[in-house]
Amino acid sequence: MTEMTNTTEDKRKITGRHVLLMLGAFFGVIIIANVTFITLAVRSFPGESEKKSYMQGLQYNDVLRDRKSQAALGWQVAIVRAERIGDGGALEVRVRDEAGTVLPFLEISGVLKRPTYQDADMALAFSPSTTGTYIAQTYELTSGIWDLHAEALNRSGNRFEFTARIIIE
Repeated sequence: MTEMTNTTEDKRKITGRHVLLMLGAFFGVIIIANVTFITLAVRSFPGESEKKSYMQGLQYNDVLRDRKSQAALGWQVAIVRAERIGDGGALEVRVRDEAGTVLPFLEISGVLKRPTYQDADMALAFSPSTTGTYIAQTYELTSGIWDLHAEALNRSGNRFEFTARIIIE
């Protein structure tokens, strides 16, 4: 009878081989989960918010020169209105020179972007209004935080880039 007990105990005994297999299975599951999550993360957002960011870095002196000439213009941009209208919305901006005079005859275009989601970008084309402002209409506009990246161009070829954070309620 004692021999039977020994064989039963031998079957339940944890050996080094069992521990090795359990450790291998544990770390195998962890590695598979990490590889899966990393793959999903990189596919959903590769980490590059600007295309060709290295080339943009090389041309940064040009950007600084453009900003200096833009600052010399003295233009001031104000968001007059940003609101939802039905499913769409309206965005109204006013551009003034350094003396505070409203600038007429500008061509303004831009992009309305979500700060955290690239696929929601909307191109905007502004039209002059009778009050000296420029209005862009959108057909779909959801509530939340948006960033406006726009450019104003006058008849003399002066270009003014501006950005603004907008909260749509």
